[in-house]
Amino acid sequence: MSNDLSLQSSFLALVKQCIDLESWIDAHNADPRTRLHHEFMHNFSASCKSFIKEAYENEHYTPSTEFALIGFLKKPVTELGSDAISQLVSGAPLPVIDPSNNRVHPIWYELLKEREAYDSEGAIRYSQLMKCIIGLPVAISYKVHHAFIALRDILSSSDRPMIWEVHEVEDMLEPFQQIAGVADNLRFLFTPIPSHHQEITLCPHCGGSMNYSQDTYHCIHWRCQHNIDVFRINKEPFQQIIRGKTRYLTLSNYAHRYIRIPGIEERRIASQINLEEEMISLQLNPDFDRVDLLYEMDGEPFIQADIKDYLNPFILGEDLAQQNFLRKKGELEKTYIVVPSDTIRQSGHTDYIRIVQQILSPDILEHLEIVSEYKWYQVVRNSLALWVSRG
Repeated sequence: MSNDLSLQSSFLALVKQCIDLESWIDAHNADPRTRLHHEFMHNFSASCKSFIKEAYENEHYTPSTEFALIGFLKKPVTELGSDAISQLVSGAPLPVIDPSNNRVHPIWYELLKEREAYDSEGAIRYSQLMKCIIGLPVAISYKVHHAFIALRDILSSSDRPMIWEVHEVEDMLEPFQQIAGVADNLRFLFTPIPSHHQEITLCPHCGGSMNYSQDTYHCIHWRCQHNIDVFRINKEPFQQIIRGKTRYLTLSNYAHRYIRIPGIEERRIASQINLEEEMISLQLNPDFDRVDLLYEMDGEPFIQADIKDYLNPFILGEDLAQQNFLRKKGELEKTYIVVPSDTIRQSGHTDYIRIVQQILSPDILEHLEIVSEYKWYQVVRNSLALWVSRG
């Protein structure tokens, strides 16, 4: 499967070059026939050659020249011969470049957004932050990690609007101020709100900013995209007045995508199990965030889950394949990797779970079970019934 993933990566690099070319054409009001303008020829040519080479080595048919490949990108991707590439668009016969308007099909923009966000500067800074914390003496690392999880809980709570005055952020970061490298690496989670804003409307779903047009509020965050019709409002957006000389901060795009949204999903999924009725307790982010949800019966863990809301199942598969699955399972035999229903719907992959399963080795699948949100609720209740019957 690794060869197929390599082919997919080179194909996405080629798609990105198509998008870059299109952006250049739009920015310079250029004729689309100058698609191979010399300023982009080198990068585009390199991406073409890389994909052709990967396809050849994987014994998939593809045109043997760059110019033939350009024409081929206007045909359904299924004709390129790779199941992985076809599944990127749910197996539907979609081209990269729509021949009707000579533009890249919109779905490829969304797929690349997910990959670019995952590979962004934010991901690098987050990794540096974790290395700083892990590198501390054990006693200090333990306290800092718990303080960080507490901070992350604040940032991911949908009960709080996603806007703070600067002094409020400084108060949240105060526990980390005396620890070299940690406070600085935490600041990338926040970004300033432009001082010329006089009022900001916040999304009731994710807490992010909303724009207003044609009688509708639109969340600007692409992973949320919550809309509110002003004539049929069920939940009012939050209106925040920006005071003239006060500086405000909101979450960075990375923090919104990989802390805020996942945190909201974790709490929503956790709330679907009535703890009092089932006589169980729940820990969020136990053991230094080893998993997201850990259910206990009489103080003993009996089932656990990690919530993953990646739109691209291939990226999720790659990520899980690189994780320490033995640490992930902890004291239990396995960890359930739960994909929210809305994530599967937005991804367009009706076979999302199967795609991830095919990427992972049998050794990993023995300890990590990939399930949909609906399946997870069944698993919890079945496990609970089994536990009670044994008791």
